[in-house]
Amino acid sequence: MIDAANKKEVDFLIGTLGEQGLLVQNEQITGRHYRITARGWNYLRPVDSGGIAGTAFAAMWFDPQMDAPYLQGIVPAIESCGFTVNRVDRTPHNDQITDRIMAGIRSAQFVVADFTGQRPSVYYEAGFAQGLGKTVVRTCRDTDFGDLHFDTRQYLHIKWSTVEHLRSALEDHVRATIGSWIPRRD
Repeated sequence: MIDAANKKEVDFLIGTLGEQGLLVQNEQITGRHYRITARGWNYLRPVDSGGIAGTAFAAMWFDPQMDAPYLQGIVPAIESCGFTVNRVDRTPHNDQITDRIMAGIRSAQFVVADFTGQRPSVYYEAGFAQGLGKTVVRTCRDTDFGDLHFDTRQYLHIKWSTVEHLRSALEDHVRATIGSWIPRRD
């Protein structure tokens, strides 16, 4: 569960979390059972949508023409706000991709959905995230903007023309609507 190499590492982690008041031994259960304290939960800052605070998921077309918008636009915009971003095709795994996508959306604090290319999967993933109560930040290249489906046009979409424009507009939008993520160190 904690990816420790041995018992010594586990003891160190438990001791450190205990010293910080984030974890205590559960005295109601015998053996090595621990519980997260109120201070620990406050440190974790669970978000209303149930995701992991400080994380974002990118739903978009997996086409080579979208590599630059992702790597030079979305990633730096999200990271400059202090968040980490996950795009499922960029993470090695041995699972079914759809399971990884659903898990990635469920575990993210918010989702960035780029509708360039009008991929049905992006519409589905954005709807799934929205159904879970996640904030969905929608983007679309200006050349595809007129093709947005009628049932999503009422939502704000960041209309971008260049990778630089995408990065700047997305960063500004995330800062204004979600904020910046600064992990607690106390």
